[in-house]
Amino acid sequence: MKILLHSLSRLRQALVGLLDIDKTIPVSRESYREYIDQLISRTYSPRHIRELRPAGSLDALLVMVAWGERYIETFLTVGLPMLLHPTNVPAMAKGRRILLRIFTDEPSRAKLEASPLVSMLRQHIDVSYETVPQRLLRRPQVSTWDHKEVTYRLFGGLTHAGIHEAIALESDLVFIWPDQILGPGSYAYLRRLMDGSERDCMAVRALNINHTGFVSELAKYRTANGL
Repeated sequence: MKILLHSLSRLRQALVGLLDIDKTIPVSRESYREYIDQLISRTYSPRHIRELRPAGSLDALLVMVAWGERYIETFLTVGLPMLLHPTNVPAMAKGRRILLRIFTDEPSRAKLEASPLVSMLRQHIDVSYETVPQRLLRRPQVSTWDHKEVTYRLFGGLTHAGIHEAIALESDLVFIWPDQILGPGSYAYLRRLMDGSERDCMAVRALNINHTGFVSELAKYRTANGL
């Protein structure tokens, strides 16, 4: 299994969350740790594998962990149009079985499914959701909690669950971040690496871009179909 990463800083955040998840205070009868353990345990069940891999094999698993208005809107207006460039996901998916797993909440899932761009994406790859219980995403009422820190712990646990799914499905793994900016040919290049490289893990450093200024400039070039 090859793991391909686009942002070292995001991976670092995810791993920090994973290592600290045992310290998380439960928000209900179901703790974060219990929830992640249940996801990972189910991942290796034959039924779950058949549901995600009905054809019997999978070449690559794309994993995105994202929820909330800001991140989903950014994905739909910036990340997804770039994924749909002919030299990105369409090029990677040609002749290959690829699945995008999105770990998100119910409102975000509904917004994604309502987007015509997601329908366009399904023409190239399969899309599957893991809906995170809303009670785990509510802002805690205890004043001593750092909500941002707790969020990253959950983010880290879900990222870890995505790694386990790639192992169970015996597929290569590519992480997608909702505010990730891709140039033309990025995924065609990843495909060449997946097909021919002997490396087991590859990472690419990322640049930081001002969100407001970039999105407003990008909108000037968007066509009628959203790309």
